[in-house]
Amino acid sequence: MKILVTDLREEGGLELKGSLDPAPYELNCGQGDEWLGIDYDLRLERLGQECLVSGTLQARLRLTCARCAEPLPFLIPVPEFQHTLEIGTQDSIDLTPLIREDILLDFPIAASCQLEAGNKCPYTGHVHKEDDGRFAEIRRDDVWGALEN
Repeated sequence: MKILVTDLREEGGLELKGSLDPAPYELNCGQGDEWLGIDYDLRLERLGQECLVSGTLQARLRLTCARCAEPLPFLIPVPEFQHTLEIGTQDSIDLTPLIREDILLDFPIAASCQLEAGNKCPYTGHVHKEDDGRFAEIRRDDVWGALEN
């Protein structure tokens, strides 16, 4: 997402809202993921030779559920997207690497469905054994276990 410096104003700022195609952001995380879009609501303010960018992001994707191995719709919210960029003599500023980084930092280690009453998966209908709430913690231990040995 590139913004022309000439569009930035000292007073009033620039409000941007919409949805981005995720393809240019190279967000392949190797979990059978399918990125559907990145919604943004941003405000850009010029402060001398700097630009303050603040707002929210929400990435929409479909992951493979770590519990039942079925496609799982998933949202990655970035509720406090905030960066200061040096403008200098540039014609435009590029928010692409900042957006990509903030989304990847919030990417789940083990995305799993929220079980309904009776430990039933809302997508497959499969009933799982009692969930003690430690699923992600156990999965994280599995990921690092090979290195610890």
